[in-house]
Amino acid sequence: MRRRNRPIPGSQLRAFVVAAIALLLTGCATSSPMDTPSVEKPSVYPVTVRASQAGVKNFIQGEMRNAGYAIRKDSGSELIFSKPLGVPAADWDYVISYSLTEKPPTVRVVAEPKAMLHFGTPNEIDYTSFSSYGERAKAQAAAVLSALMHKFGGTEEKTQNEEKEKNLDEQRQQQGEHDWTHHR
Repeated sequence: MRRRNRPIPGSQLRAFVVAAIALLLTGCATSSPMDTPSVEKPSVYPVTVRASQAGVKNFIQGEMRNAGYAIRKDSGSELIFSKPLGVPAADWDYVISYSLTEKPPTVRVVAEPKAMLHFGTPNEIDYTSFSSYGERAKAQAAAVLSALMHKFGGTEEKTQNEEKEKNLDEQRQQQGEHDWTHHR
């Protein structure tokens, strides 16, 4: 038996064409990851360790030098390191800053890892959220903070957003369990 092709009614065809055009326009309107700089702060949890500020600074400097980073700034409470990304014909750097706050007998350390284009110039651009390079910078900062806690003992702090996300996940899980019990 042969199927007969029926014409598509006008209203269905029109809805299909409008949806297809909307999808095409939406796809064309999005920018590539390299077009727009990041405005989001990278997320590496602050840690608090039981050590002196001098001991923490020396440890961080050693870890970062071993990872191939050069120190760009060393003030009393801030360390900034950079390392070329290795991208040919570009001025890209991994940049990781550490802020230290001493409250004896502890030091709170906050890392801010970035992937930067033209770092240290007036036209520097932060591309951390848009590239795997940002993830690599975050991984390096997290490794140093983890080693710091392992050496001196300490705790990792959760950000307020992480706490909110955790609470939402727990609520969703409880809601899912609640919904499941009503369907039995």
